[in-house]
Amino acid sequence: MISAPLTYNGAAVTLTNATSINNFGQIVAQGTYTYKDAAGKDATGTRSFVLNAA
Repeated sequence: MISAPLTYNGAAVTLTNATSINNFGQIVAQGTYTYKDAAGKDATGTRSFVLNAA
């Protein structure tokens, strides 16, 4: 359970894929976010995250 919203540079992140979990309870996941580019237009980015399940 994620107890706080994930953000990147103030943009909300939507998790799209969890690729692995290890013996320490860490989950590797990817997520997307929407931000304004230099021209002020909406753009989408992708980030990887390591989440602690403990």
